[in-house]
Amino acid sequence: CRRFRVMICVECGEPVNDTYRILEGGVIRVTRCESCKQVADRYVEHEFVIIFLDLVLHKHQAYRHILFNRLDYQETFISPRILQLAFFVVLLDAYNKTQMRHMGGWGELASVTHWQGYTPTLESWKEFGLLLIYSLVQLTLYVCALVWAARLYFRSKYSFVKYNYLVMAIILSNFGRGFLMLLMIWDYDDPYTFGAIVELFIFSSNIVAIQVWMDQSTWVSVVITCVGWAARFLFTLLVQYVFAFTPTMGLLSPVRNSTTLVDLPVM
Repeated sequence: CRRFRVMICVECGEPVNDTYRILEGGVIRVTRCESCKQVADRYVEHEFVIIFLDLVLHKHQAYRHILFNRLDYQETFISPRILQLAFFVVLLDAYNKTQMRHMGGWGELASVTHWQGYTPTLESWKEFGLLLIYSLVQLTLYVCALVWAARLYFRSKYSFVKYNYLVMAIILSNFGRGFLMLLMIWDYDDPYTFGAIVELFIFSSNIVAIQVWMDQSTWVSVVITCVGWAARFLFTLLVQYVFAFTPTMGLLSPVRNSTTLVDLPVM
């Protein structure tokens, strides 16, 4: 049977029966939370762009809205929409790994004349496939480390915890990796600095998402997030120094070899 879906107030986190009701004539009436007396979910009246901006601003209400009120309830599995986001994150992270290894970063994409009609070599696609596996394992290890740390914290507090929502919160907070696509549009003098800023933004977003899920102090979320990033960093060192694997081809390697940065438009 289908389990009854419990929504929450995005302001205080208390459960509510619904976030709005449709009255006669199609009039929508938002629900007020009985605990905090505020509108249970103000985002039901907003466009998604407003929700996205609040995610960028690290507002807890936006995370609560998406995780508990917007997505379909999941008993044990991960929402298909979150899995789609995870695929996007892995794909973009893998491409970022191969492109950022070369001089000029993603800047060559800004000049259409340099790559129009170009097809990457078979060796480049093979390496990109390895990078996809690399990024997927890295994300999986990161999520597992966070879940493990959360289990250590909660094992003496609660007998039942929905860790699948922790996984969804972590993947959702990685939406900031999409900002790397800006490097496809504009040419940056120092793409590595921009990439580092994006990583810092994702780190802070992870803290907010974990705090929303845990409903605990900020420091607890910071410690758990650091455990995950430490595991991610150690895995990176293992791949680069133990297995001696670093991207060497790049999907645009021949394009880079035949062009110079002087020809690239500066924006």
